Amino acid sequence: MNQIFLIPGFFGFTNLGDLHYFGHVERVLTRMLREQGQQAGIHVVPTRPTAGLPERAHALYRCIAEHSDAGDAVHLIGHSTGGLDARLLVSPSLTLPDGSDASAMAQRVRSILCLTTPHHGTPSAAFLTGVQGKPLLKLLSLSTLLTLRQGRLPLQVVLRLGEVMFRLRERTTGSKELVEELYASLLGRLDPERRASLEAFLIEVSQDQTLLTQLSPDAMALFNATTPEPEGVAIGSIVARARRPKLRDLAKSIPRPYRAASQAVFRSVYTLASRGGPRDLRPQAAKDLIHAWGELPTAKDNDGIVPTQSQLWGQTVRAVHADHLDVLGHFSQPKAEPPHHDWLISGSDFDQDRFQALWADAMSFLRPQLQAP
Repeated sequence: MNQIFLIPGFFGFTNLGDLHYFGHVERVLTRMLREQGQQAGIHVVPTRPTAGLPERAHALYRCIAEHSDAGDAVHLIGHSTGGLDARLLVSPSLTLPDGSDASAMAQRVRSILCLTTPHHGTPSAAFLTGVQGKPLLKLLSLSTLLTLRQGRLPLQVVLRLGEVMFRLRERTTGSKELVEELYASLLGRLDPERRASLEAFLIEVSQDQTLLTQLSPDAMALFNATTPEPEGVAIGSIVARARRPKLRDLAKSIPRPYRAASQAVFRSVYTLASRGGPRDLRPQAAKDLIHAWGELPTAKDNDGIVPTQSQLWGQTVRAVHADHLDVLGHFSQPKAEPPHHDWLISGSDFDQDRFQALWADAMSFLRPQLQAP
């Protein structure tokens, strides 16, 4: 029996009320498996959002133990840092926090598909570990969750969030107080039940941020050097590159205030993720990216969270113009059934057709592993 495990990333909730991190992915995978005559269980891994990689790998280990048997073939699909959890689980060097031996469990794994994973780190992580970055992480988490659930935030809130991001990016005074004020204002708009569930999640985010220090480029260089890949596991990557924000795009959006404000926020997160250095790309990876985009991404290109060059590992399954959450189906198509809501307006114009094409390629990568005896 094939078992597919979906591993959340940085905003690592599984479900929060009616909001499902992998909801759109589960639907498209279920349909494609059915159309291809494949049978597989699909499971979403509960993880602590910003806990360290060993603890997150331990959560993956426990989930596989619960939902698979010794004879099952396991396939791991990790978004963002979820891809690192998958790689760590199958590494022969892994030691779990409780001393458990993961080697027998790792032998069940046949494939790993990484979606916009920071294999070589992201400069955004270093910023979010600072004095100003920690409260910003809670604010960004809350605003993202509310946008994905509601479709959009009030215009006044997005305008203030844009001001917060600009102040933090430029390191101006008073930004921390503004972050805390806006965070409290957003929570105050919720009914008590939803406020309690979100606060519990966000408190968890703020209490353990070990993951952030582990996602710096230097820390990931050590991770890669000490995390050898086992034989017999197919590893592929979905690579995303958002459109580079330009001031003229903001100018064109002035007649549409919400779009302009959301693009301004995205411009700030994009700028933070663009502060990394260049990488030497493998010849095949460079060829794949040139085929997809007609050019190589620069060190500044990213999806709003992770540099594009950092997302390359194993086989390049697909390279897309998209932002960090587009690949999960979190793009703007509110009239679809079920509706798709965007976290920020990045200008990438990702849509349902591109989402379906991305996951068709993902299934092409997975199919040989699903059919293997």
